[in-house]
Amino acid sequence: MSDFKSKLGEKFKVEEVTQEVEPLSSSFQRFLRKGIYAIWDKKACIFCSHFICNNDIAAQRAFIDCIAAENSTIHNYYQDFQLFKLGDVDERGHLQAFDDELMLIDGLVAWETWQTDLRIKQMSADKLGRKLKMLHDNEVRKSKAKAQTPNPNAEMPSGATS
Repeated sequence: MSDFKSKLGEKFKVEEVTQEVEPLSSSFQRFLRKGIYAIWDKKACIFCSHFICNNDIAAQRAFIDCIAAENSTIHNYYQDFQLFKLGDVDERGHLQAFDDELMLIDGLVAWETWQTDLRIKQMSADKLGRKLKMLHDNEVRKSKAKAQTPNPNAEMPSGATS
C-alpha cells in the first residue's frame, strides 16, 4: 500500500484505476493517413510531379490548379495528363502502396471543371459589375433630382411676401 493510501485511513477507500488505451478508431486513423499522388504523362509514359496530399479531393483540386497555370506543359497539353493515387502514408511514415494505381481524374475532365469554374466566376463578376453600375446610376439620379428641387429653408428674396 502506498503512503498516500495509508494516510487516508479507513474513512476513504481508494480503488486502483487502470485505464486501458484503446486503439485509434479506423475513421481517425484514416484522418491521419495522407495520399501519395502522381501525374501520369500519357505521351511520355512516365509518372511525374509526385506529391503528398491530405485526401483525394484536395489532390484533384491541386491537379486542376496545375492545369489552370498558364504557360505550363500541363496547361498546354492537358489532354495528355491524368492524376493517379499511388498509395498512402501514415503519421509514422509507413507506406502502403497500391497493387494497381487508382486514376482519380483525367486531364480533359479537369480542364472542363476549370473552364466551368472560370465561367461561373466571370458570370458572378459580370453580375456584380451590373449591380454596382445600377446602384451608381441610381445615386447619380437621386443627387441630380435633389439638386433641382428648391430648398424650402432657403431665404426668400428681399421684397417677396409669402
